[in-house]
Amino acid sequence: MTFWNVLECMPEPLPALREARRLLGPGGRLFVRTQNLAWHVVSFRATEAIKRLGLRRWLDRTPHLTFIFNAICFSRATLRLALARAGFDVVRIRNSPPIPGDPYLGLAAPAELGLSLVKGAVFGGAQAVALASGGRWLVAPSLEAWGRVSR
Repeated sequence: MTFWNVLECMPEPLPALREARRLLGPGGRLFVRTQNLAWHVVSFRATEAIKRLGLRRWLDRTPHLTFIFNAICFSRATLRLALARAGFDVVRIRNSPPIPGDPYLGLAAPAELGLSLVKGAVFGGAQAVALASGGRWLVAPSLEAWGRVSR
């Protein structure tokens, strides 16, 4: 079963995860992709710092900001906790690779290529941090998690 950028939009994701566990039964597997709170907090703070430096006009020309806050935001720790509370064994949590291009379809082709290159560089940096920290620090914009129902 897959939850792709859905849990963060639910006011209470735990009941949905518990229902997924019930439906999957023993040996069932779950995949979750969600926004990474760590990235979005840092991105928001960087945007605020840029504004304080007087570069607000540059930000106003940017079609999309790099942070999103929903009703629910997950970190690695809270995602692991939610899966465990729903009855899943957490198999793995890692940085999620970016979706290519502009998911909002608001950019022309040259700008979309540039965005894809930036996303690739950011993901490469996030992977380097994860590798250097032995997988403890996950700093990409999104996280992926795999859960399993015990047999």
